[in-house]
Amino acid sequence: MPEESVLSEVLNAYPLACQPTRSTQLGSAGGYSGARFWKLITNCGEMCLRRWPHPHPDQQQLTWIHNVITHVGNSGFTLIPNPVRTNEGKTFCCFEQHLWELTPWLPGKANFWEQPGLQKLETALSALAMFHQAAQLHLCQEFSPGVLQRCEQLQGLIGGEIDELDLCIRRHQGRWPNLAARGEHLVELVRGVASTALVSLEACRAFRVPLQPCLRDVWHDHILFMGEDVSGMIDLGAMRMENVAVDIARLLGSLIADDQVSWKNGLEAYQAVRPLAEAEQILVHAFDRSTVTLAGILWLQWVFVEGRKFENQRAIETRLDRIITRLQVLARN
Repeated sequence: MPEESVLSEVLNAYPLACQPTRSTQLGSAGGYSGARFWKLITNCGEMCLRRWPHPHPDQQQLTWIHNVITHVGNSGFTLIPNPVRTNEGKTFCCFEQHLWELTPWLPGKANFWEQPGLQKLETALSALAMFHQAAQLHLCQEFSPGVLQRCEQLQGLIGGEIDELDLCIRRHQGRWPNLAARGEHLVELVRGVASTALVSLEACRAFRVPLQPCLRDVWHDHILFMGEDVSGMIDLGAMRMENVAVDIARLLGSLIADDQVSWKNGLEAYQAVRPLAEAEQILVHAFDRSTVTLAGILWLQWVFVEGRKFENQRAIETRLDRIITRLQVLARN
């Protein structure tokens, strides 16, 4: 079906005031999940229409994510876009085997790398802490599922999966020669740090910590700024129950890599809003170490094992370069 017809069918599910006078196809909008986006000009203002990739998230998961977003919005946290309800009162609609979501368009740019600064770092961590406070609707004390999952992943790599991946990269390097060259270097670095990353996680397996809705993919491109202030937090499809340490590690590691002074400043800004227990502070660093170790492996598996294709290859190469730089630091420490 032509794109205009698809948009018309989807948007018919929404109130008249949300019908666009103009729409712009944004493709993946720089993302890698397979989602597609349109920017709409409507009588309600600028809106964002998202087509979620099939089959993730499914209807049950997206309903849960939207319930969290609604709760957070009702708690006064306004930096996350609240889904517009359809004519039937739902927060998304289904069409052609995809889930579709309409939200207000958030202003600002993800420009921390281009224009870094202490105040921006502190506002980003403060905003994350405020989200965590507002999202405490399902708080419980339990083992971190992320710790258990990452321990299994690292054990698999150490047990031989890293060698299998290395063979796949060499066998299929023609798919993406530039990435294959980076991949071979990354694999060697991971071989040297995987055991220490596993040890730091194993030390956290016995921790019972508060679990609540966490973003889990809160990184540079998902934090929008206007000047020094955070204007939005976007792309919430990875949200799951976890300890807040996973979000803190993901955001700090993405924004400032291994700048220890900035890590201290960021953690202080977070804790000024939501103090961390000792176990959570240990978890932050264990999550960061394992993220550095595993992040590049995932990209290599997607390309050289699963054969996935991505639009912006240069951006992915740059991401692997950043990961390799952090792995080199990890290997020295």
